[in-house]
Amino acid sequence: LYDDDTRLFWFNGDSFEANVQLELVGILMGLAIYNDVILDVHFPMIVYKRLCGVEPELEDLFELKPTIHKSLMSLLQVEDASQAYLTFEITYENMWGETITKELIENGANIDVTNENRHQFVDEYVKFLLITSVKREFEAFKAGFLKVVGGEAFDLFRPEELELLICGSSVLDFKELQS
Repeated sequence: LYDDDTRLFWFNGDSFEANVQLELVGILMGLAIYNDVILDVHFPMIVYKRLCGVEPELEDLFELKPTIHKSLMSLLQVEDASQAYLTFEITYENMWGETITKELIENGANIDVTNENRHQFVDEYVKFLLITSVKREFEAFKAGFLKVVGGEAFDLFRPEELELLICGSSVLDFKELQS
């Protein structure tokens, strides 16, 4: 899905697309690297981090969902987290407008967020948004991507370098180009 606010693409957790179609997108991204082709397809950095095996953190949410990131940061900084009246469940709308409620941990609807467990709540929320809710879609994409560029050499890349290979540099130095 393309997000007009962030100008980034992200996986659709409500997708009916077959895994093979998602794998094909990964193959195309890998072929772009293999053939030295720059694509105008921008993913948040967490996609490249996950391709490199890095687990997501709260800061990774900022680029993709800045409003949720700000809310979670506020929860971590507030004096009394219990005043937020949260439990270990989240409610969101799927792509058809249906309201979905998910427990972040077992029996989460009955566990209040407090100062003692708010870091766990934030970690579980981030994990849900960046891993669990798009697990099938991301794994298919990753499998396709690694079919083309996987191997020992791939392990040498950092996430930032992977993004540069696919999207090119977003900073253009015209003075340097002129000289």
